[in-house]
Amino acid sequence: MKSLLSAAGLLAKGAPVLRREYKGEDEVGFPITNNAGEPLTLDLGGFSIRLEDVDLPTPPLKEQKSWRTDDGFPRSFDLVGDIAIVRLKPDYDLEKAKKRAEELMKANPPVKAVFARAGPLTGQYRVSPLIHLAGENRTITLYKENGSSFFVDVASTFFSPRLSGERARISSMVQPGERVLDMFAGVGPFSVQMARVGATVFACEINPAAFNLLNTNAALNGLVGRIRTFPGDAALVSNGQARGWAKRIVMNLPSSSTNFLEAALNAISPTGGVIHIYVRSTQDPGEEILKSSPRLSLLRVGTLKEVSTKEKIFSIDLMVKGSVTRCQKAFTRLRESFMFLDPLKRDHEETLRRMAEFEEALSALRRGNFLGAQRMVNYIAEEVVDKHFKAEEEGFFPVFEPVLKRYLPKEEPLRMLKLEHLAAAKAVEEMRSCMARADVEKAAESGEYLVDLLKQHIFREENGVFAMADKYMTDDEKRVVEEKLRSLSRGNP
Repeated sequence: MKSLLSAAGLLAKGAPVLRREYKGEDEVGFPITNNAGEPLTLDLGGFSIRLEDVDLPTPPLKEQKSWRTDDGFPRSFDLVGDIAIVRLKPDYDLEKAKKRAEELMKANPPVKAVFARAGPLTGQYRVSPLIHLAGENRTITLYKENGSSFFVDVASTFFSPRLSGERARISSMVQPGERVLDMFAGVGPFSVQMARVGATVFACEINPAAFNLLNTNAALNGLVGRIRTFPGDAALVSNGQARGWAKRIVMNLPSSSTNFLEAALNAISPTGGVIHIYVRSTQDPGEEILKSSPRLSLLRVGTLKEVSTKEKIFSIDLMVKGSVTRCQKAFTRLRESFMFLDPLKRDHEETLRRMAEFEEALSALRRGNFLGAQRMVNYIAEEVVDKHFKAEEEGFFPVFEPVLKRYLPKEEPLRMLKLEHLAAAKAVEEMRSCMARADVEKAAESGEYLVDLLKQHIFREENGVFAMADKYMTDDEKRVVEEKLRSLSRGNP
């Protein structure tokens, strides 16, 4: 398109290209020399063209020709909402900087406040101290990007407007209904934009200030139902609630992202997926990352930005091969210790084996195909809720509960399991109800919640409750459970 406009003598040089949303679609605006009156449409080379007069933003400071190059004050800045952030040299006079900041605001009317970074990004939260130079002394602002809006606190949270193109690139790959884990979500720029295109997102954030704004921004963009937020360590979520759940993972923590790669691999679906990892390094880290797991293959390596004369931040896309038997193998290693619980463990293995089938069924449901989802909900209702939960509640819990009270009087792990039984049964009925009235979106959301709940439930039992039972129950008590479970499996009361 740009070449067509240039060949026609219409392309205006020097003015910026605009990208924005128009009537629900993304569009690109090229500056032209022809003055249009009323907005109109025409066709040029097969492209749909709309001509419109727009107010261009005031050129940034670096384009102002009157600024002296020997002054030392930055000629460019990061603009987050209406707050400009500059990087001063350590020896730059602060009073002089305040005067220059006032001039910056006059040259750029949208800027309402100017701050200077007083050092590099440091600490677990990746923030740096700020010095107020001019304008309003506030650090919270509203930032807009790619059709989404975000509240950002530039003082207490990490946020980079320079990653807008990268966030658009990743979001363009996401498919409706896709399950995405954003391990270091910040205030939610990746999470929100991926959820806007139809993904279900698990967003983790350890910084309390950023976590609060993450929730605020999910609500601001009307995406509370699509973004589930988790405070604290992303590794715990990857190995717990998100284990085996994600088809795509974003790891935007360049300084230490590789330390979390093992946890990310645990979160990837047994059928495989994609990881977008960002790494700060002096050289291309792609080949080194591949050594961490035979399941990884390289899709793309790009340089996102240079942070010093030696170091760069690399953007790396990884393909993760499927490993459907991964969970099954892990549980098989525990089988000898929990022989008396074999019927329950076999149920777990069969349910986990079907997880990939369930996930495909939910994707098909979003496309209007109900058959796989109907089979899924029927299986869970009949085999899990009616049979498996009954076996636990009648064959295992009554024997184990007195044991827990004997050794751990203050612990109530079975109460949580019973509540999850009730929640699963309710989710089954909700999914069936939504499908009956052809509410595809809510039916799929109920199904995703149900799959997530069952994964957590199985993980909690296999890695906690069953181990406790094996440790604290006597051989006689184990034999009682074994006989009860065997009887229930034969259909006897």
